[in-house]
Amino acid sequence: MKKLKIGLVLFAGTFAFQELTAQNISGKLVDENNQPLPYANVVLLSLPDSTFISGTISNENGSFTLQATSEKQIVRISSIGYATIYKPIHPTDMGIVQLTSDAQLLGEVIVKGNLPVTRMKGDAMVTSVENSVLSKAGSANDVLGKIPGITKTQDSYEVFGKGTPLIYI
Repeated sequence: MKKLKIGLVLFAGTFAFQELTAQNISGKLVDENNQPLPYANVVLLSLPDSTFISGTISNENGSFTLQATSEKQIVRISSIGYATIYKPIHPTDMGIVQLTSDAQLLGEVIVKGNLPVTRMKGDAMVTSVENSVLSKAGSANDVLGKIPGITKTQDSYEVFGKGTPLIYI
């Protein structure tokens, strides 16, 4: 009789333990137009410190399933362009969860670009001084001293690794 009581307690305890450790959390994500929201991030977080427990993404029709391991957990649902939602894990069937748009409009955008001042053209190195900072460098000697790869040696100039350059103005 004593063995039967112990067996029943162990058997009942096993089911109670499984009930606490395995809860499937499910739901379906939709956007503001009630269209399925595929590939949204669904993350299970532990309370109180929001430690990552597990995660998944919603499938093509917006459905997701996660397995909770504790009572003290929350679900974070996020997707690019939508506001992040935090939901408790109870009830375990979240039903339809609607995400709202979180779009931000940019003001004016200006894209600027400059051609490189010095570039290689065949075997020659061409430096354009017009409309560059080099145009404010002073005399022609000052400009030549500021061009990359050119060094001044006493009264002449040398191109690094090439020797004396031919200079056309």
